[in-house]
Amino acid sequence: MLIAKSRKQRKKRSLIALEGKRLIKDAMEAGYVPHMVFFSRVKDAADLNLPDAGVELYKISYKSISLWSDLTTSPGILGVLKTPALNDKKPGKDALPLTIICDNIRDPGNLGSILRGAAGVGCHKVILTKGCVDLWEPKVLRTGAGAHFRTAIVSDVEWDELETHVDDEGSVFLADNNAYLSQDIQEGEDGDVDSSDEDEGNRIRCSPEISEPLEVYRNRLSNIPVVPYFAVDYVNQSSVILVIGGETEGLSINAFKLAHDRYGVRLNVPLSNNIESLNSGTALGIITFEIKRQFLTKLQHKFVDGINEKMEKIHVPSV
Repeated sequence: MLIAKSRKQRKKRSLIALEGKRLIKDAMEAGYVPHMVFFSRVKDAADLNLPDAGVELYKISYKSISLWSDLTTSPGILGVLKTPALNDKKPGKDALPLTIICDNIRDPGNLGSILRGAAGVGCHKVILTKGCVDLWEPKVLRTGAGAHFRTAIVSDVEWDELETHVDDEGSVFLADNNAYLSQDIQEGEDGDVDSSDEDEGNRIRCSPEISEPLEVYRNRLSNIPVVPYFAVDYVNQSSVILVIGGETEGLSINAFKLAHDRYGVRLNVPLSNNIESLNSGTALGIITFEIKRQFLTKLQHKFVDGINEKMEKIHVPSV
């Protein structure tokens, strides 16, 4: 049962563990049936309506199953299944032309919330760049509440591979807390970054494929406009590519490079009461449901226009 705790074991054996009836049912509804189920109460296993063949059932004591759980109170049932290939999942018919890129999301609770929001808004795809927390980490699964099995997700994507996963004509938007990038730049200016020669001291920390002077990135940052999230006309974009960063790490230099190269913008969520930032899941929810609101409004207008057009064709005699 090390797969429930160890990312290395999960990847090595291509297995994941789902704890609790709700998660197991969510997986089964999406077509992912566990091949092993451990339970302490017979009723819990019976409630799953497992197929008659192909699933190994193990009844063990509640005390034993609690030792495998990372919860204070174990639900008493755990399913093991092959790691699903979520990148092959087809988006729903009403999916928005929205791709969400998770950059530096290292907190399991945050990633789970983001995936839940992404599934709820009906995005086309979610991309996790390399460096994000493991998609199948138990807390990510619990916080996601079944979103893993309802959304197309591509994980461990290197930035130099990103272009193959997004629309060539897509518009890039950064959900940005700029303080982190500014802090990196300031540290570089103050000489706090480790440098072995004079040129190295003028570079900021970033991924290996990017190594340019501070002035270049300062200019890139200043050239990316900042707009309120509600001021953008998302409907008239070919597609929307939204990049969300972690609360602590913020967006990477790669994300700013992507926005710069594609003439993207940074989205601002106005806050009150001296609150400096929102957690990633909350910020994503605000922005993505504004995107959905705009698409639904357009759809409603089309419907009303269609009704009005039909009414005009109907001759109503005057009384």
